[in-house]
Amino acid sequence: MTNDPMKWWRTPKGVQRAYADSRFGQLHYAIARPAKATALPLVCLHASPSSWRSWFSVIPEMASDRIVVAPDTPGHGDSDLPPSQPGIEDYAAAIGEALDQIGIRRFDAIGNHTGSKVAVELARQRPDQVRRLVLLSAPVYSDEELKAIKAKYMEVPLQEDGGHMIKRWSSLMNAMGKVLPIDIVQRSYSESLRGGMEYEWGHHAAFAYHHADNLPHLPHRITVLNPKDEIHEATKRAKKYLKNGEVMTLDAGHELLYLEPVRFGRMLRQHLDGPAQDVEPGTVTPKPAPPAPKITPKLARRHYIDGEHGQIHYRRTSPLSPTQVPLLCLHASPQSSLNYAQLMEAIGTDRIVVAPDTPGYGNSEWPKTAPAIDDFARAMIRLVADLGLKTVDVMGFHTGSLTATEIARQKPGLVRKIVMYSAPLFAEEELASFRAAYAPLVLQPDGSHTVYRWRRMWKWKDPKFPIEGYHVINAEPFRAGPNSWWGHNAAFNYPFRERLPLVDKPILVLNPNDDLVDHSRNAMPLMKQGRIHELPDYGHGMMDVHTPEIAKVMRGFLDG
Repeated sequence: MTNDPMKWWRTPKGVQRAYADSRFGQLHYAIARPAKATALPLVCLHASPSSWRSWFSVIPEMASDRIVVAPDTPGHGDSDLPPSQPGIEDYAAAIGEALDQIGIRRFDAIGNHTGSKVAVELARQRPDQVRRLVLLSAPVYSDEELKAIKAKYMEVPLQEDGGHMIKRWSSLMNAMGKVLPIDIVQRSYSESLRGGMEYEWGHHAAFAYHHADNLPHLPHRITVLNPKDEIHEATKRAKKYLKNGEVMTLDAGHELLYLEPVRFGRMLRQHLDGPAQDVEPGTVTPKPAPPAPKITPKLARRHYIDGEHGQIHYRRTSPLSPTQVPLLCLHASPQSSLNYAQLMEAIGTDRIVVAPDTPGYGNSEWPKTAPAIDDFARAMIRLVADLGLKTVDVMGFHTGSLTATEIARQKPGLVRKIVMYSAPLFAEEELASFRAAYAPLVLQPDGSHTVYRWRRMWKWKDPKFPIEGYHVINAEPFRAGPNSWWGHNAAFNYPFRERLPLVDKPILVLNPNDDLVDHSRNAMPLMKQGRIHELPDYGHGMMDVHTPEIAKVMRGFLDG
């Protein structure tokens, strides 16, 4: 298939990612634009629980002659979560609003599983904008089948030993593992975890929306592609409900979408670009979209900016009248800026707070080779400059503490004060055991690799951090893929003992009772202007469950 273990994690060439606003907040999407578009734009709508990445192979294949947009449905991927269980009608309305912002006026759409229902509803709400539909599976269930499939996709209860993660893995392996390599299953698994405790909302919405009730309202040209998958028989029944279309039986299943983009693209072009009777605009009455809910916008918004290795993803607060020095927040490895999502809302009211995903983590693009802490620091210095910030305070969390140190060493005039969530000062004799503990994960067909981090870190969890929050945080490392260990490798190779004394800045070390509590204390003699704030009752997750207390301690130090 490929010699690049990161193929399924790197963003395809020519694909950019961005955000638009919708009724539920920010909606994330991937987009590819050809040098010259000669065909209508194509909107790709994913299955549940997944994201735009399920169209990874299709987007560049179809983007040679048309704009291709692949949104994350609300609550999936990186799109904001609705305040309550949405329906397919809500998903379609939100995506339509985002397409308006992007500037996509008339388009074709393809939807996969849940996405097929969103595509149908999008055509019902916006019949003049949607020209043709391709539905990759369009199941019409009997009452017995619907009852059985609802039972199959019930939420898996969280277990303290992480056993629920193996159960989710097994479900995906049963559906995909027979025809797809295990690294693609792992990519899909990581995306499925993104929905947190609401990851089954997409399925619930799909089961409440019926093709038999909605397809007959559409005179649009509709092609249903019926792959060899678990809903093959149910999709056959869609034929009787099509006014202007056909059901085409395929000789392949999930592998077609991922591994055969040229063949799949040829198939799509046949139905999108061939002759057909298309609906004239103005001849179909639009279905009203449901009213938009009232939501409270988050203080921190998410953005992208170009970096040395590709797009850098970051969160930022932008108060109207900031009165304090901007704060740069650097996450732990292999985590993301999600570490700071709650804290930013508390401390970003009177200062700009920027929390980037360091290269290779979260939504930031991977470097071509393993980075060092020095490389992370240079990337962050460039980000701060590109954002027009002249002086910053810096907060680092574990690996981020080392990067904060290196930023102050490389660019002392940029940094005013430093806050460290732990100061990981390792003794040389400890490094071998740490490297072994944080070695690359080997994917196991039985899913045993999915609980390794969960079980290793459970004992360091803050007593008040709920298992639901712990689950969300533990999902982040899977996003980094096969090279998730690069951040730890950079940390273990960084000469912290030599570099820390070179930094003549006020430093506050927050020292919770976690795996680095003693290491942080060992750093005290090396700091020129440092002090340690002991937090003996806190552990991992403290920024989420003790947010006001952490913000108060930080303000006392940063604003004093």
